[in-house]
Amino acid sequence: MRAQYFLRAALGLLFTLAFLLVIAGGQRPTLLEKIELALYDQRLNFTLQANEDRRVVIVDVDETSLASIGRWPWSRGTIAELVDVLFDEYEVALLGFDVLFSESYTRVEIADVEKLLKEGGGLAEVSVLAGLSGDAALSQRLSEHPVVLSMMFDQDDARVRMGALGDPIRLHGELPESAPLPRPKGYVANLPEFARHAEAGFFDNPLVDLDGVYRRTPLLQYYQGDLYPSLALALWQALVFSKDVLPVVESDITGRYQVLTALDAAGLHIPVDPRGAMLIPYRGGIGSFPYISASAVLDGSADPALLNGAIAIFGTSAAGLMDLRTTPVGHLYPGVEVHASILSAMLDQRFLYEPDFVQSLELVALLVCGLLLSLLLPYLSVLSGSLLSLFLMALVVTFNLHAFSQYQWVLPLATPLLLIVLLFMLLQTAGFFLEVRNRHNLARVFGQYVPPEIVRQLQESGQAIHLEGEARQMTVLFSDIRDFTSLSEDLSATQLARLINLYLSDMTAIIHRYQGTIDKYIGDAVMAFWGAPLQDQEHARHALQAALAMLDALPGINRALHAEGLPTLSIGIGLSAGQMSVGNMGSSFRVAYTVMGDTVNLGARLEGLTKYYGVQLLVSEAVSQQASDYVYREVDRVRVKGKAKPVGVFQPMGMATALTEDDLAWLQVYHAALEAYRQQRWQAAESGFAECQTLRPDDKVSELYLQRIQQLALTPPPADWDGVFDHQSK
Repeated sequence: MRAQYFLRAALGLLFTLAFLLVIAGGQRPTLLEKIELALYDQRLNFTLQANEDRRVVIVDVDETSLASIGRWPWSRGTIAELVDVLFDEYEVALLGFDVLFSESYTRVEIADVEKLLKEGGGLAEVSVLAGLSGDAALSQRLSEHPVVLSMMFDQDDARVRMGALGDPIRLHGELPESAPLPRPKGYVANLPEFARHAEAGFFDNPLVDLDGVYRRTPLLQYYQGDLYPSLALALWQALVFSKDVLPVVESDITGRYQVLTALDAAGLHIPVDPRGAMLIPYRGGIGSFPYISASAVLDGSADPALLNGAIAIFGTSAAGLMDLRTTPVGHLYPGVEVHASILSAMLDQRFLYEPDFVQSLELVALLVCGLLLSLLLPYLSVLSGSLLSLFLMALVVTFNLHAFSQYQWVLPLATPLLLIVLLFMLLQTAGFFLEVRNRHNLARVFGQYVPPEIVRQLQESGQAIHLEGEARQMTVLFSDIRDFTSLSEDLSATQLARLINLYLSDMTAIIHRYQGTIDKYIGDAVMAFWGAPLQDQEHARHALQAALAMLDALPGINRALHAEGLPTLSIGIGLSAGQMSVGNMGSSFRVAYTVMGDTVNLGARLEGLTKYYGVQLLVSEAVSQQASDYVYREVDRVRVKGKAKPVGVFQPMGMATALTEDDLAWLQVYHAALEAYRQQRWQAAESGFAECQTLRPDDKVSELYLQRIQQLALTPPPADWDGVFDHQSK
């Protein structure tokens, strides 16, 4: 037991060490990364805020707006009018556009021209209308109001260059050379006249996770020597009237490498990873911010209380225009709300981040869990080990959730949970195989004395010594070697042991083959039973098959004995079926799994009667009834010693399909003679038994009945004679 503990503990410690080396090396398997991301999503959804943030409002191009104003894109005059209304009438604090204005727009709407012509306008007026409806009108509004436009970068194609990028941010301090900021090759920006009058931020995200989910986004991208902000960062900078950004750089534990850990934007400390990306602090699911239809803004029906002093972000939700993203809080999440969530977190200074000590904390957690499980699980039962593992998992999850919700720390969760699960499975599996090996050794050694079926059942049930007695319908077999005492007198101890071992090995194998259990060996005798410890609905039939197979195997055993100069054997077998008591029986010093009861005693008596009747196999009436596919000869009705009630004694003759017509005819003559005998028709009985003996001279049963008839003729039976023969010996 001690060796098994140390083996399992060493196995657990080695596995923990290997796991630690993999995690410390930074090469995490893809499956582990996906599990970690999924657990991050669950934690994020668990801690989402339920309230709506009215500081940021979405001005939405919805279906109602398209029906009222017309298909997208709208004229720049309409956009210009929208800007005027938002600032002049609703007094928004800041406006951001989550759409691009990368191409000139001078289209004149037909409805406007028709209206102008109906009012008497001419070609000059139409030209003025075109100018007012085009880019000039919007450019003028951008110069008058605080507006932030969008742009996007192309990570692969340097040929994509459209519009003007505008001014980059002012970086105070140096980024570490190792900072792998996204370095796009191309861009799509706004018209130069727009870029001159408004700041801009990119809305693309080149750092989507491997499963396509938007969990983090870069705040900066590096293009041709300049740094450009994201849309959310550009909105924040416009809000605080500052384009200054200070990188926060820290040294690693060795002091040799510089790592980007945060960005300071006008006093706002934003934690980022070395790539300059932040975890998107989603405020909630879809609808975490108020949506106001753009048409409602233009016609003046929007609620002023929602827009006054708010930061408005212009976006689209109409079918075919909706900018959808896959996020942890929704599979079809509006892209405009991603920017709104980041801006909302900036206003609250609420950021999720991985602290710089995260790897050290992770390794310590793995080491503690690995040591505890490796040293304790081998001591504990499966149930106790399961409870310990569940407790550790609950402890890890509770601490992780507390750090996530209270300190906004994003700590690894998949690795400690996976280590706990794998260690539990590994150590329990190792314990199982070690236990199986021990059980096999037990079965191999102990099975020489106890039937393997009992050992197997005890192993599976776990009831090693607690097998209480119970009543069952079973069949018992007794077999004995004829005249064994006289045979053994002429044999040496070695020869006797060889004879018994050869005989009992073959007979035991036959009994096991037919699902029987060896109860005990009584010298040369074998006691076996069917129906326990495993239930057997055909116990009588299986016992009879085993008895007949034992008799069939005897000539082969005798040939083997004769070849070794040992005497040949003759055996008798008795079978009895019925209710018996079975279980562990004995004393406080020794117990044995055995059967007891009148049915068992009858089986022993039947084995003894085989010699008297000159047959090798006798069965009780219950066996003949339960194994009814065999043909039997009723040998006698007897009272055995110790029982007052007479019992029928039968000799199996074989399967009904295997008997010949001569066999059946002989049995018919025999049973007719037996019936005449019991009716005291002595002459008919004598004639019948004489015919049976003539046909089969070696039939001792017919000979016994002829002897009884002669005696009864001299001494007639009493008037209440029932044809039962009393056996006073065992």
